[in-house]
Amino acid sequence: MAITHNDGNVLSDASNFSNSLYVANISTGGKGGRQAIWGLTHITNPQAGGNHNFVGVRGDAELESTDAAAGVFGMNPVAALSGVQAKNLSGMEVNVAARLGSTVAYKTGIQIAANSDDAVQGSAYSGSTTGDAALSISAIAGSVGWRNAILFSAANGQQPVIAGSTLIATGGTNTVTGGIDFSSYTFSGIAINAGLGSAAGSLGTIKGALVGKAGDGGAEETHRHYFNWNASNQIEFWIDGTCVGKMSIGGATAAC
Repeated sequence: MAITHNDGNVLSDASNFSNSLYVANISTGGKGGRQAIWGLTHITNPQAGGNHNFVGVRGDAELESTDAAAGVFGMNPVAALSGVQAKNLSGMEVNVAARLGSTVAYKTGIQIAANSDDAVQGSAYSGSTTGDAALSISAIAGSVGWRNAILFSAANGQQPVIAGSTLIATGGTNTVTGGIDFSSYTFSGIAINAGLGSAAGSLGTIKGALVGKAGDGGAEETHRHYFNWNASNQIEFWIDGTCVGKMSIGGATAAC
């Protein structure tokens, strides 16, 4: 089935849209869950050749004439509460299941990939790099704001990662300018809290190109800087393979 819709102007109110298909599931006093649209692709015995990508629901939007004020969105899920109590409010939930006996090379909750014809990067915020991101988290003016921008938890009944896993990681090789840049924000508390306690080694090591300064004994950007919590509850400072100093709780410093 194909639905073609070309109707000229819609109302001047910016909140109004022209809809090719509008499906409403409206219930008063009913029992059970509700779904306005369910898209299902179920494949048995796929054949060789051709396209081997199977999609339940796809949304496309494309602008072919200049409109400097336009926002183009492939999908726009919205969830809202109208002054009532609920247990869960999520703009979108993504579930995956590689059932027993399956094998799969890539398994992701959300996979973000730029198209092969993607040729221009975003330039918002006076030409800074913040206008271009694979994942952007913000809020519309007037929002109460988020408590956590990214959260790992057992909100759905279980912690998301297994023992021995990594919360944020890279794969393959690449050369970039920086790793984590919080420089435009001000922290009233701890910028990175690893739950140190007093256990020796709990701080572990921080490896990377930390910028050196004049008179620091040759600790330039190309050297690796380490911080280690030792068995005497001291923070040791290392450059490459050499300990250059240590500091006790309270601020007293000493040579290694």
